[in-house]
Amino acid sequence: MVESLRREMNSYPDWFHNIDLGNGLVTPGRGYESLWRMNRRLMDRVDFRGKSVLDVGAYDGMFSFEAERRGAAYVAATDRVPRALDRFNFCKRVLRSNVVPFYNTSVYELTGWLPRLLGGLPSGYAGTTGKFDAVICFGVLYHLKDPMAGLAHIRSVVKDNGVVLFETACLRSRRPLMYFNTDGKLFYPDVGTWWAPSLACLKGMCRGSLLEVVPGSIPWRFRLSGIGRKVGRIGFLARPVPLESMEPTYRSAIETHYPIPLPRL
Repeated sequence: MVESLRREMNSYPDWFHNIDLGNGLVTPGRGYESLWRMNRRLMDRVDFRGKSVLDVGAYDGMFSFEAERRGAAYVAATDRVPRALDRFNFCKRVLRSNVVPFYNTSVYELTGWLPRLLGGLPSGYAGTTGKFDAVICFGVLYHLKDPMAGLAHIRSVVKDNGVVLFETACLRSRRPLMYFNTDGKLFYPDVGTWWAPSLACLKGMCRGSLLEVVPGSIPWRFRLSGIGRKVGRIGFLARPVPLESMEPTYRSAIETHYPIPLPRL
């Protein structure tokens, strides 16, 4: 049985995550264990038991299944890469998981898709309020052409008392800067990687999206090759803040910046 599953697993190309499926079966991903260890340490700071979770950019589903393993009552997984769905469904079947996939869904579509994403919640589930208790956003922000619009959509689908878990490329600078990865040649050899913001920039971007970086929530960083080795990866937690808490001029800027159909915050 295990060997049959192994053959099926190996028939799927382009695995990214190394997912432990039990019985010695691990998906043949890219082996970024240092990165995934950071993400798990970030997850350690959140109590997933009985919570509703949205995994944005789930890909093969490693952290969707991890949230479920940690006791989440309901997990929805979205990604813009439909070809990853076959790998996800294979893992879902082997793990006997209840994670619900909504693939071919962009982060910019989260607000419009929310009713469908929540339609599968168990009857009478106490957490049903139209939003999620926790949103996982690992390895997504730096792939977005418009990260501020992406943050607006993410903010619109998390409960007011919820939490967002971020992991992203990060520029090592004390200044609020963001590097643009020109033609995929500046710091990552990947034309789909657009940005590397500094931590100060990330904090400002979150604030402009009614999210606040949780103090002390940055558990670990590690360095990757980049310009002068200044670009690495960072993880942090962010919590929603109410629009009413902003000073009037900032509040007005947030309310009027994004036109319809982007979400109203």
